[in-house]
Amino acid sequence: MKAAFFSDVHGNLEALQAFLKDTNDCDSRYFCGDAVGYGDRPNEVCEVIRQESTTAVVGNHDYFVLGKLDFDHGKDHLYKTTWTKNCLSESNKKWLQSLPEKIDLDVDGFQIEICHASPWDMTTYLYRDSPNLFKAMPRDGASLVVGHTHHAFLHSTSTGTIVNCGSVGFPRSGMAGANYFIFDSQNGIWSHKIATYNSSELQKRLQSNGWDEAIIKKIKDPSSKHTTIS
Repeated sequence: MKAAFFSDVHGNLEALQAFLKDTNDCDSRYFCGDAVGYGDRPNEVCEVIRQESTTAVVGNHDYFVLGKLDFDHGKDHLYKTTWTKNCLSESNKKWLQSLPEKIDLDVDGFQIEICHASPWDMTTYLYRDSPNLFKAMPRDGASLVVGHTHHAFLHSTSTGTIVNCGSVGFPRSGMAGANYFIFDSQNGIWSHKIATYNSSELQKRLQSNGWDEAIIKKIKDPSSKHTTIS
């Protein structure tokens, strides 16, 4: 069985479509939260994920829009939280509201937990060098799959594995494109993948609609520096 794990689409429909095309041969897909925020197609992204019957958890930006988690209003021009809240359909708000904060999976005998940021909250950043990485490390050979940081990595120890999916919509490290991971249950191997797409029309559209240049730049030129604007 091949399972695709992805996170942080953030209203980027073009990137989501590239990911779906790239994972057409997968048996299942699992989403680690943040369908909305930043991007300009929140309704379309929510509807596509729902139509694909993707198993999903909620993210912090989803909670921002629902009013279930406070956010820095000084960054609303980046987050687009207020804009998203005003344009998101009631049906999609109800769907986001229905999503759990974490899910335990059994993938052909492999134990995998998915959540957005960390097993204990919606905001902790788990980078490869985070002090909290040991605290989050699963036991008994299980895997923990998260997103939130927009930095993709895989970290394994003798007890378990942590996989950070990175971001489909707005990566902040490595190559541009929709970042995600594939898990192959036949051999127990995790593989980092990037689905590429032509983002020029998306960038032009965001620019013409007044989106912040710092956000537009992330689509094509991810930074390797740790950042805390998620």
